[in-house]
Amino acid sequence: MELWEYLFTSDQKQDLAEPNAGKAWLSSQPWGIKGDDHWWTLKAAHQWQRNILTLRSLVKRLKGRQLKCPEVIEPELADSVLRNYVKMFRVALDRTEQRGPSDLDLTARNYRGLSISPSSRLGSGELKAVEPAPQRHAEDDCDFFWQVVFLSLLIDGTASYCRHCGRELNTTTKTGRPTKQTLCSRCRWKRWRAKQSPTAMRARWKADAAKRQKSNSMTSKEKGSTTHYY
Repeated sequence: MELWEYLFTSDQKQDLAEPNAGKAWLSSQPWGIKGDDHWWTLKAAHQWQRNILTLRSLVKRLKGRQLKCPEVIEPELADSVLRNYVKMFRVALDRTEQRGPSDLDLTARNYRGLSISPSSRLGSGELKAVEPAPQRHAEDDCDFFWQVVFLSLLIDGTASYCRHCGRELNTTTKTGRPTKQTLCSRCRWKRWRAKQSPTAMRARWKADAAKRQKSNSMTSKEKGSTTHYY
């Protein structure tokens, strides 16, 4: 699921409107900031509740979702918050990765269209388009995180996250097709493991152990039959 849906689902289960709850949720994510909490600034804490209520209002109106936790924010204010974050978005030329000097110029071969990206504030105060990487979520008083949230709500094809643990997933398969994956490999294994009986797991362990033993035995024989020439 996309970031807006992952955050919204967590909020409806836990009620993340309080800043302390938001900080704890962000810190608990696989991509969350650990240790020193200097990233949780006064601005980040102050705007957290407003942004969560804005997300609830927008999801209710744009996605038709029912709310377990109320939005308690005027639609006009929620729309104003959204517009402020949209102003931070940057439009950039999307090109294939540079392969040689000939790819420095824009051509039909390397041009892939226009992309909308979140921005990060440079030392000069200028906003520059950057990739929506999870490790940047705490930048600019968490404004980067909220840009990615609202961007994922407004357009399709943004980064996808495991609906159970929050790990970022690949958006495409090895062949380039959009992935339908909703769980990371670790969570898929845990879900599969929970459905297995103790008897089935013991049989699987024995089969795996026998396979490893056979593989080790064949490797040992191959080493022993190696011919040495002097």
